[in-house]
Parts: sequence; structure tokens; C-alpha cells
Amino acid sequence: MLPISDNQIILIAYTLEQGKGGIAGIARLAAKALAEEHLLAKIIVFKGANDKEQKLFNVPVKYCKGRISEFLFNFYRASLNNKHILFDGCHTAQLNLFRMRISYKSAVFLHGIEIWEHSKWRYLISTRKADYHIYNSHYTKKRTSRLHKNLKNAFSICWLGTEKNSAGSQMKQEDKITSPKVLMVGRIDSRENYKGHKETIACWPKVLQAVPGATLEIAGEGSGLECMKGVAIKTGVGNSVTFHGFVSDSLLERLYSESLLFVMPSRGEGFGIVYIEAMRHGLPVIASCHDAGNEISKHGETGFNVDLNNSDELSERIVQLLLDHNLRKSMSENSLNRWKSHFTFSKFKERFIPAIENFLKQ
Repeated sequence: MLPISDNQIILIAYTLEQGKGGIAGIARLAAKALAEEHLLAKIIVFKGANDKEQKLFNVPVKYCKGRISEFLFNFYRASLNNKHILFDGCHTAQLNLFRMRISYKSAVFLHGIEIWEHSKWRYLISTRKADYHIYNSHYTKKRTSRLHKNLKNAFSICWLGTEKNSAGSQMKQEDKITSPKVLMVGRIDSRENYKGHKETIACWPKVLQAVPGATLEIAGEGSGLECMKGVAIKTGVGNSVTFHGFVSDSLLERLYSESLLFVMPSRGEGFGIVYIEAMRHGLPVIASCHDAGNEISKHGETGFNVDLNNSDELSERIVQLLLDHNLRKSMSENSLNRWKSHFTFSKFKERFIPAIENFLKQ
């Protein structure tokens, strides 16, 4: 294998598949931006196989189909012939544990919860071994630094973006809406339980008292899905909460277009790609004041960042936005404008490429 140019990067990704979570989306963002600037040499993917991706990025893509031995072999082979490697997160950066005396330089994208409290020791050690850190928000950097004071690696802070530059279908024919819909999109994992599903379902009886007929549409799968359905039934709102599970891109687009606002009052977002997707569709966003949602969505402008320790604030803000058409319209316009100004793919690329150029100097 011939050595790769010193100003090119090999991207190591867990998966590039659509619908497989935020980190897969970030890997696609990074690959697209690097490919457009001719900085991408190759992609090594642990899971999944899709020839369309190879054509999309116009570089070789090695799919390891979930085989750890093949993943290790391809990484080792690539690291011998390349000076710069970018890991899409702590999970793939574990390959740094096998670094030994190989002289490549590595960067890792840090997303939040995986490097905070209760992070796996393998994640922490492999992150320390990386030469460069790319944090997805100031909040992620601040919280990581507070917990791991000995992380002195060179770094950049790079807000994420959507994979598209075009706005979604945000025009709503509100005169034809008979059942006001509130949308929530997020993984429902029984081991994590921080995205605000329970809090949102718990407040729904109060929402229904003020806005009869309001429905909560929840998109997302995970090990806690059946348990959360039980919570909705036990709370007495089973008929007004719809769990869609995994949804296709076309169904998700329809849910965005039919909804009046987006809610995900999480306590543990390092960034929250779903917030900027909601903004792309012109939806007011209800996040929380406890994590990076407070950094991404502007309280009182693009929506509200609620304090989950105040048991009434979440329901009050949902009701306020459902009932106040003028406020909702204003926040909808602000939300779309903030996405255009900060979170399109082009805006992401403007931040990401300088971060990569700094890494290449290492």
C-alpha cells in the first residue's frame, strides 16, 4: 500500500448508515466536508455496507461488517501508511489502545455523555492517547475539563450542522390542523434515560387540560421503548401519545411538517442534532437549561430552555406555545433563521475544516 499524502486523513467510523443515531450523522458530515476539500483519503467502517456511500464520498470505503478482527487489521494497516487519523467518537478511538509505537497522529470527535460521568475507562484512556480533540460544543468542553482536569490535548470547538443546506417543510396550514401535534425525536434507552421522555409524558395531562386534543408524537427506538409505552398508559395519556419507534426519512419529514413545536428537555446533550433539525423545519424548540440545549437554542427567541427542577415549567411552556399563535410564529421564524446562520452544512464546514487544518499541523 502506498503512503497517503500528509495532508489527507483516514476517517474511522462505527457506521455511516442513515437512522443509526447522531454519531453516524456526524461521521457523514465529516466525510462529506473532508471529501469536498480533497482531505479525505479513505474511510474504514466497522458496521454496515452500502456502495452508495463509496460513490458519495468518492474515496475507498472499507466495510468490516461488524468483524472486530477485520476492523483491527484494516486500522493497523492504514495507520502504518498514514500520518493522520480521525475517529468519529470515543467508541472507535479505542483503537488507540493498540497504538504502541506507530507514529500516526489521531484526532477524536467528542460528543458529550460518553466522556462525562461514568465514562468507560477504555474511552478515557484512548481519548488521552489522541493528539487532538474536537468538541461539539463549549458545554461539552467545559464539562469534560471539569471532570478530567488532566486532559491537556490540543483541541477545537466545532458546532455541528445538518447534512443539508436546504430548509425542511416548515410551512403549516394551521387552519386545517384539528389535533395540535408536539414532536419529540430521540433514542429511548433504558440505560440512559436522560432525554426527557418521562418528564414530557408526566406533564402531558396538564397539557391536555389546557389544550384538549393535543398529541405527543415520539420518534425513536431503543431498549426502553416498551417501558416508556407503559409509563404513558399508567399516566393516563396512552391515547394521546404515539410511539412511532424507528421512522424512515420520509415519515420523519412528515412528522416535522405536521408538528407545531419540538420538545426534548434533556439533561445530557453535548450538542443535540435533533434541535437543529427542528430549527431546519422552522419549529420552536423546547430544550432544557441543564445541558448544551441552552447553547444551541436561544431561550425566549427560538424556543424555551426549561428548568426540569420546576415541575410545572415544561407543561406551561408547551401550553404557551400551542395557544399563542403569534409567539409560535415569531419563534418559528427565529428558529429557521438561527439554523440558516449557524447550522447548515456549509456553516459546519466553515468551522470543521479550520479545526482539521489545525490537527494536520500536529
